[in-house]
Amino acid sequence: FGDTPPPQLVLRNMLTGSSTKLASQFRLTYNMILNLLRVEDMSVEGMIKRSFSEFATQRALTTNEYPKLLSRGIKTLSKLDEQFKLEADSRIGADDVEDYYAACRELLSLNNEMLTYILNSAGSTAGGALVPGRVLLVTSARKHGYVRAPALMLRPPVLSGSNSSGIGNSKGAPAVCMVLLPESYVPLKEDDEQVSKSTPKPGHLNFVGASKSRHYAIREIHLDEFLLVSSNKQKIDVKSLFKEGSQAGSAGKGLSAFNDPFSRAKPMGGR
Repeated sequence: FGDTPPPQLVLRNMLTGSSTKLASQFRLTYNMILNLLRVEDMSVEGMIKRSFSEFATQRALTTNEYPKLLSRGIKTLSKLDEQFKLEADSRIGADDVEDYYAACRELLSLNNEMLTYILNSAGSTAGGALVPGRVLLVTSARKHGYVRAPALMLRPPVLSGSNSSGIGNSKGAPAVCMVLLPESYVPLKEDDEQVSKSTPKPGHLNFVGASKSRHYAIREIHLDEFLLVSSNKQKIDVKSLFKEGSQAGSAGKGLSAFNDPFSRAKPMGGR
């Protein structure tokens, strides 16, 4: 305005009007905490107390705004409590996880008992249910890291006893299957000489191969790891896919000919 004073209305607003509200942009970051830990004269608590946001909070607590802040906090807590009660039915807690684990364990146990009974009464292939080429769902989360993974039967299981039941109690030779590994599977690097020497040959047990950007493995599958036996069956050449001896033979040729073992498998429902 230069040498002339401002208008009366503007001057009155400048002297008696409300001031501009300042909002604190202070944020405590990990880097700030690490830097404060290096300084002896300043602590993390001291930095927070010196912030504008904390200063405004402490000032409000000593003035008449304390009841307003308290009522606002009570309203916020009541809204959170109502929202918590409304989402109770859709929320998954520890009890739900425990029930799910118990149901899965019971399912695997029943499958184990059923397959053991069928094998003991109907022969090694369970009346054709576990013949080579049968499409399965297998689970071995702790041992191999796959859950509900599609698999192909290569060698049926063999029981030595006639009264085996219960998880992990089936005696004899386990089944051998070609298991489709999860998309998140990362193969081990073979740069190390010891790792490359211990890597199984194609067609042998524990061999891990790749086809069309997916990895598969030849694993021993016990009866308590069978989740589902489907009605789908693939025509495969077991001798070229799995070698029980020490010679690989034409396993590599058989695997390349059987390029995508799960391509013709039909969907097995919602399970």
